[in-house]
Amino acid sequence: MSAQFLKAAASGDIDRAKDLIQHIHFQNKKGESALHVAISEGELSMVEFLCNQGANVNLQDKKGGNTTIMLTLAQQPRHFLAILEVLLKHQPDLTLKDTTGQTALHLAVQYGSTNAVELLLASKTNQDIRDSKGMTPLLVAAGKGGVHIVELLVSKGHNIHAVDCKGNSALHWAIASLDVTTYLVSKGAKAVTNQLGNTPLHAEALRSDGTWPTDVAQFLLASFPEIAALKNAKGKTADDLVGDVDDAVAPTPSKQTSKGSAKGRSRKHNNDDDGPSVVAIQNAKAGASRRMDACPTVLTIA
Repeated sequence: MSAQFLKAAASGDIDRAKDLIQHIHFQNKKGESALHVAISEGELSMVEFLCNQGANVNLQDKKGGNTTIMLTLAQQPRHFLAILEVLLKHQPDLTLKDTTGQTALHLAVQYGSTNAVELLLASKTNQDIRDSKGMTPLLVAAGKGGVHIVELLVSKGHNIHAVDCKGNSALHWAIASLDVTTYLVSKGAKAVTNQLGNTPLHAEALRSDGTWPTDVAQFLLASFPEIAALKNAKGKTADDLVGDVDDAVAPTPSKQTSKGSAKGRSRKHNNDDDGPSVVAIQNAKAGASRRMDACPTVLTIA
């Protein structure tokens, strides 16, 4: 009968769900609850019904550790924002992390949903919580290249000086976007070096297709003229790295496969070992920015 309850939730059959309401906290072999299933199908009325009946909004599935809010953000089903609003009214734990250490806010930023980010920020989520790669929501946003979301996070007090577990700052991750780079500097971001001694200018040099200096590089040099002469751990300045393919593309193959959501939209991750420069190149070739994971092992961009 528990399986029948999940079927009722998936089909939006509220009358049938009422008859089987004692199974409201049942999870199938995948760890999916009736609420997970209703969300996947975009059944807004069923989501409201289940929440009002006391469904646990914090249950996590087994595939990726997705809470109901994480699933909503990853799949963006029918009535996406309305479903998100319903879930938020029932006081979900927004500090919960999935198997990659991401919170709901990380995912909202990753998928570029400004409205979802605004809703989560209004719920006072933990500002600088980090995923397993040391990425804060602001670092993810900087890598995505969406200046409006970056502005939203900074306006809510997110730490502009945070770095990932390899020392990459928001400026390192922002190199693919002049708008984001300019905004971060206007708010006091500094051109710090990461663990391998690379400044954001080094990262931009590796991203360059040979045209140098790029608009971003010119802006960085105008803002921080002293970084022109800085050498990284290999003794190279940014100018030395322009067109240096060996240094730009030397990631260690990822041992981790991309995690997909249960149905509909899947979560897409770049190589977990890629750094800002390599990921920026990948994004440019793809024609759209995706989430950029940190802790890279690229030779010159930590």
